[in-house]
Amino acid sequence: MTLPTSTRFILFYIVTVLATPILIACADGARDVSELPPSVVITSPSDYTVAENTSEVGTISTIKSNGTVTFSIDNKLDHTRFTIGKNDGILKFAIKPDFETPTDIEANNTYEISIIVIDIYYVVTQHITVTIINNPNEVPIFSSSDGVDVNENTTITG
Repeated sequence: MTLPTSTRFILFYIVTVLATPILIACADGARDVSELPPSVVITSPSDYTVAENTSEVGTISTIKSNGTVTFSIDNKLDHTRFTIGKNDGILKFAIKPDFETPTDIEANNTYEISIIVIDIYYVVTQHITVTIINNPNEVPIFSSSDGVDVNENTTITG
């Protein structure tokens, strides 16, 4: 049988999807995904502003329903500039930052890190930005000498 060339065909496909529960390995044995408790949630802010010469940034806080959590810093961006308490989530600078001498990757006083929170079932991350601000009460440091010798009847500027 020959069909005219002007005839168009529309093809339909019937697809059957069979969903089965997924088992995942947990510290306390394999579990069906539907049996897992809710994920740990990071509730602390993702942006911090800290005055120069201050070591403590803040405490990373979570809502946890699955026991204890541990905190760490991802090995990216400005991670070498910070420490975090493994059990308490206290985020600190490893060395107090100086506004006039930024040490972040982009040298703009904006440090970026990713915090990792792990509980018995989940790994959750949060990107954090820490901005350093200048301390206007900082005592100035003068590098010039504290005295000047001037000959009589001489004009000096400087």
